[in-house]
Amino acid sequence: MINILQYPDTSNPQFIDPNYLGTSSTGFKGRITSLKSGNYKALANTFSSSENTIMENCSRFKYYLKNNSYSGNIAIYDIWYKPMIRGTVNASGGISSATVITPGNEQFRQRQAINTYVGSARIKANGRFWKQGSSTVSIATTLASITISTNSGGYVTGASGSGGSGYGNSGDFVMFEIEQDAADTYPATPTALEAADTWDTDDEWLNGAEDTLKKWPNTIAPMHAEITYAQPAAITRSQSGIKYAKSSGYIRWGVELEYPPMTANQFKEYHAIVQAARGQATPMTLDLVQNGNNILWKNFNSNNSANSLRLKDGVDVSDANKGLIILLEGLGTGDTLNQGDTIVGANGDCNGEINTIISTANANAFGEAKVRLSYPIKTDQSAGDPWTTSPNSVIVTLNESEFLYSVGVNGLYNLTVSFELDEWKL
Repeated sequence: MINILQYPDTSNPQFIDPNYLGTSSTGFKGRITSLKSGNYKALANTFSSSENTIMENCSRFKYYLKNNSYSGNIAIYDIWYKPMIRGTVNASGGISSATVITPGNEQFRQRQAINTYVGSARIKANGRFWKQGSSTVSIATTLASITISTNSGGYVTGASGSGGSGYGNSGDFVMFEIEQDAADTYPATPTALEAADTWDTDDEWLNGAEDTLKKWPNTIAPMHAEITYAQPAAITRSQSGIKYAKSSGYIRWGVELEYPPMTANQFKEYHAIVQAARGQATPMTLDLVQNGNNILWKNFNSNNSANSLRLKDGVDVSDANKGLIILLEGLGTGDTLNQGDTIVGANGDCNGEINTIISTANANAFGEAKVRLSYPIKTDQSAGDPWTTSPNSVIVTLNESEFLYSVGVNGLYNLTVSFELDEWKL
């Protein structure tokens, strides 16, 4: 999107490519109108600035948005999420006033108890700020005294203050970076005596719920993998021999990993996790980056400028076609999502949350691309939900209740393990 937020010179800092400016229902303005009204995604606080003011400041501070974006490319989600707190520079290079252009939907809060938080925000103490049109961050000589107001949820509600030095020339606008003010006071750092009586008993294995600590070991990288796709169908033949097939509507992915010989100490971790998982009962994550190498579906992407994307529109799975077609944002202009790319999103499928793109789409000027998936998404999705075309892990369960391994006369252990791509079990 940065290509349409042009900044040709200081006399016209808010210029936007007129080919993509649009109206209240089309183009860039249409997207900002949808964001401001809460149609794109629910708002924690009202975006009180006009559409034109928001668009102007997106152009002035496009590099602030890009640098703080989810994907590395500006998307509507980033304008929705990141607060835009603008300062006006006075004749002495300090700040004369601060204005909330957009409050964003990022939370800045201090945790004081297990379920107790208070709003807590400030401009960054290291003095980072962005000058209009500048592609690099600046550092203030002396930090301005700016108060960032928040509500109990930690959402920005206002900004005021002045002072500081080194912010630029009289009349310039700058954009502040915001951070949590007070450090969390919960959980408290344990005393030496408390720490001496604390042990990690790996309780994460007691259920099948989502937990990033439940992981298949990656001490030794596999040397070979065999992948299986099973797509069940009911098959019948007519008396004339014509074949009729009715798909069951789902696909099951499986992978068998063959490991190089291991020492006893290396092998112990694997045979312990097999038993911790209770055989096929407990899902876990399988890393797709092992010993610095991408394995399996980690390589099934098109090497775009961004792999970490978000849904531009929500998905209602009660509409079968909508569950198969998704609109993604966060790509760079010229990026392409290609047929055969793999993509992972929360509840994107029951196969480790991985799915396959079966159409090809070039990103438009707004960094969006619409693609068809091989099988429908399992549950409803919201605008802004994260998806990636370069997954770091997938969810698996063991594919067999029995666990077999062999030991050679050299004392090394030989292991081949079969997995089924699965999902978390609440």
